[in-house]
Amino acid sequence: MGIKSLFSDRIRRIWNVWEVRALLQLSLLIQIILVIFGTRRKRDPRILIKFVIWSAYLSADWVATVALGNLANIQEGKNSNFIKTNKILQFWAPFLLIHLGGPDTITAYSLEDNELWSRHFLSLVVQVGIAVYVAIRAWSFTPLTFLSIPVFLTGIVKYGERTYVLRSASSQQFKKALLSANPIAEYALMRMETEGFERKIQMKKAWKFQAGHSDRKEFQLYLDAYFLFNRLQYLFSNLLLSLSERTDCYDIIHSKSAKDAFALVAIELGFMYDVLFTKATLVYSLWGILLRSISFLSSVAALTLFKIFIDPHQKDVSFTYSLLAGAVFLDLSSSVKLVFSDWTKLRLIQKQNPLINRILDAIFYIEGRLINRKIWSTGQESVSNYRKRWSESMAQYNLISYCLREMQTKGQFSDIEKLPYIRQYFQEYHHLTWEDVNDDLKEAIFKQLKEKAEKMEDSYTINLCKELLAQRGDYVLEEKYELEELKWSTVDLDFDHSLLIWHIATTVCYEDDFAEKAAEDAEGSGSGEAKKPGDTTESKDAKEGHQKGNISKFLSNYMMYLLVLCPFMIPEGVGEIRFRDTCADVMQLFNKERCSMVEISRKLLEMVYRRSISQSVLSDGCKLAKKLRWLESDQKGWNREEKWKMISEVWIEMLTYAANNCGWKDHAQQLCKGGELVTHVRLLMAHLGLSEQYNERERFMV
Repeated sequence: MGIKSLFSDRIRRIWNVWEVRALLQLSLLIQIILVIFGTRRKRDPRILIKFVIWSAYLSADWVATVALGNLANIQEGKNSNFIKTNKILQFWAPFLLIHLGGPDTITAYSLEDNELWSRHFLSLVVQVGIAVYVAIRAWSFTPLTFLSIPVFLTGIVKYGERTYVLRSASSQQFKKALLSANPIAEYALMRMETEGFERKIQMKKAWKFQAGHSDRKEFQLYLDAYFLFNRLQYLFSNLLLSLSERTDCYDIIHSKSAKDAFALVAIELGFMYDVLFTKATLVYSLWGILLRSISFLSSVAALTLFKIFIDPHQKDVSFTYSLLAGAVFLDLSSSVKLVFSDWTKLRLIQKQNPLINRILDAIFYIEGRLINRKIWSTGQESVSNYRKRWSESMAQYNLISYCLREMQTKGQFSDIEKLPYIRQYFQEYHHLTWEDVNDDLKEAIFKQLKEKAEKMEDSYTINLCKELLAQRGDYVLEEKYELEELKWSTVDLDFDHSLLIWHIATTVCYEDDFAEKAAEDAEGSGSGEAKKPGDTTESKDAKEGHQKGNISKFLSNYMMYLLVLCPFMIPEGVGEIRFRDTCADVMQLFNKERCSMVEISRKLLEMVYRRSISQSVLSDGCKLAKKLRWLESDQKGWNREEKWKMISEVWIEMLTYAANNCGWKDHAQQLCKGGELVTHVRLLMAHLGLSEQYNERERFMV
């Protein structure tokens, strides 16, 4: 049976008639999906959101291109008479150019798309050529033809905008634009390249952006964020900043609370996301606003005139109405997002006056109502209370929990797991949980970063900076708490090896210390038993210990997530191999037993001195757990709160070490995947002066 015989002649005729219409509607639907979900990916890490955006982004150009090709083919051969009797088809081609231009909310799915801007430029030339061919072949002196002209020009402009923005965000052009903004800096770069010091540059102090000042705290946060963002662009391009720039950044960030510091960094990284993955660099310029206004007015005018001049009984009129309404909706959505964007707020704040302040209050108020948050209260609430700019959560991946679930579900999905990518999903993402980045965690991280930054407040040297950045738990153990007996777990070990050891030890100790207490608290709350008056101090200490324990646990699981699912964000090593070997050891020990997390943790503690597991990471982790437990013995005399405070500080130091050793490009790539805590920490470190991208000498005199 031939392929053609699979479908009857009637079905093929129906498909030939509706093919272009179906593709046009599908293309419009994809654009609506991208408009709605395009920006959600920077604050929503869920796999479903990623899949929807990924599939829509990859299929958008293909669907529009195929539809445009079919419009060209339909004028040839057997279908040549069809377009003569249905002139309205010529009006559809410009809409496909608008769709190819894409929405303002997403131009690049990943950074690699920006590097392929030349491919999009070639596509622009080809697709515009096809659209012109369709228009010329169907040209006639009718109202419909003249109505298509403004829509046609709008499509060309939008497609051109996309290509321009992709080119501007490519690494080479991005750096070139930064250098061209400062001719002195460009000359310095040329001189350094001649001397063999490529990508090292000293910014002239007189050229720096001024942060500005506002009496309102929420407005000042935007001004400070933009001031720091202009430095972040240079950091991202691996250029150097001067010590005067370091001082300016430090003065802004160190005086803020942890909550405001993280909110400021979130706004700043939001700006960077917009520059790299959207049309922000063009949309929020004067030309961009003008083009958006013309585009919107053209769409509305085309819809209105179409209703006036075109016979409503003509074929495909209702279908064309849907395309026109879709174009108006896309422009309207872009305009609404433009009004409520951080860029618009920033521009208005920079031009403060009583009228503009009222407009800003209205924008914040409406935004607060739309997202069901607290009503805007001027001067009282932080900007961070109103819009979620990143996921504000950290993924949790626990090694022992992973092994336990694998043992419990063994064989249940054996057939499904054989399918491509499905096994990876079950082994990795199926085991993920999420925890909020709460204020306690922010406070602990920011406090520890400031302690390190203060050591260089008055005397920055590159050697001292390198020494501080190289600390990955050893400073906390050796110098701060004088625990020489624990330094083996961080010194002279690969980072991934040390991370796994501390992860196992933290998990074992946490389950041993807090799992039973959590069960008792739940039982006590259920029975309604009241606390004794004398338990106040003890309860406070226990609460502090539990808080530090939670911080340690969350950071431990988060770092394990980075090791397993984002290995490019931690120093290179064989962490994935060590992870698999350690999992194999755990499952070998407990495969024949039905144990809970608490039971496994306690048995691992006992195995440290009952028998040797092997010369493995698991053995070292259990050994460290036993040492941490020993800190609360009479010999050492620590209480639980002190122990977990130390453990949390070790994990924060490991987090900062990983953050500094991850390239800015990798940090930027994660901005479109919900954002990462490690990226926010890296940027806080840089603004506090904990970065090697500051030059010790002033190359230019002001």
